[in-house]
Amino acid sequence: MSVWVDINYGKHGEIVDDYFGTKGAMGDSHIVDKRSLAEGLNLEEVAEVLRKMVRTLAKGQAKESRSGGKAITNDGFRVLLS
Repeated sequence: MSVWVDINYGKHGEIVDDYFGTKGAMGDSHIVDKRSLAEGLNLEEVAEVLRKMVRTLAKGQAKESRSGGKAITNDGFRVLLS
C-alpha cells in the first residue's frame, strides 16, 4: 500500500534572535532553515530529517500535544503539527 503526504513548503521568516528563531516562517522552509542554520546540518542531513518527518507522518501514532496541536511519533522521531 502506498501512502502520500503533501506538505506545504511554506515561506521563510525573518530571523529574530541569536538562536535562529524566526517570525513569520512556516512549513518545510522553516524546518530547513532551522536545521541548517541553528544546528549546522548539511544538505544531506537536512534531507534525512525531512525523510524521517515524512515516515513519521505516514506511520506514526498521534496524540494531543501540549500546545493544542498534534504530536506524531514513530521510531523515536516526533513531528509536531500546529
